[in-house]
Amino acid sequence: ALGINAPTATEPLSLAGGPLATLLKFDAATTDDYVVGTITSLGGFGIKNTKNDNLYDFFIGGSGNVGIGTTSPGEKLTIRDGKVIAQQDTDTASSWSAAQFMAYGLTDPAKRLAVGFDTVGNFGYLQAWRDNDSPKPLALQSHGGNVGIGTTTPGQRLDVNGGIRVLGGNSVYFNSSADTAPA
Repeated sequence: ALGINAPTATEPLSLAGGPLATLLKFDAATTDDYVVGTITSLGGFGIKNTKNDNLYDFFIGGSGNVGIGTTSPGEKLTIRDGKVIAQQDTDTASSWSAAQFMAYGLTDPAKRLAVGFDTVGNFGYLQAWRDNDSPKPLALQSHGGNVGIGTTTPGQRLDVNGGIRVLGGNSVYFNSSADTAPA
């Protein structure tokens, strides 16, 4: 085992330092420098750009939480002041597995919520489904609140600003009874 400032090295390479220990520095004379090190006062490990803002761009806390742009991640992944971009290498219009974002069920990972943009069909989608099965129901505001389409201030459970078109059926239900749509 090789120890650098670590007299009791137990790993093939052990690095040690002080409370703000710089373990590795990647120095580029004309561009950004990156420092990788431990931050004892914060109980974690980080990577920072020393020529840009000297803030830690990436941080892993003692709890296992990961921070991007923050040294105090409150959840498993916390991203501060930035965008998250999910990009799929392929676009398959017939498959929800091509979604840019996929949330898996806690007790049954085959149950999923897919969010994405189909660039072939030119539409965005939000789809509940079960792997190798048919689409599943999707509830919006299931614990209360209103849903707006074309409005940011819905005043009713469903508030639509604009016309409504119903295709594939001839009934609209009000208070659980069907009213036949005009021909």
